Amino acid sequence: MSRQAIAKWSNLFEHEYIDIDEAESKKTPLTTTNSEIAVGVKEFIFPNRHITIDEISNEHGISHLRVYKVIAEHFIKVCGRWVPCQ
Repeated sequence: MSRQAIAKWSNLFEHEYIDIDEAESKKTPLTTTNSEIAVGVKEFIFPNRHITIDEISNEHGISHLRVYKVIAEHFIKVCGRWVPCQ
């Protein structure tokens, strides 16, 4: 890392950023969001069994990896079809 980059980061933390320990997280828990996304993914998967993860991520505006994780957590593949986990 260059000396200029280090100086820039040092200046930012001294004057603009708040303390990391005092900052509150604004993220929502991943599990609640995944459950809500799973409902939307279910609406896309069941009518069209040939839909791709890319198509689902584009429709929902979420990342490819996030859709993959939702499918892996909430669905299982039975005889070539995705069905909800019991």
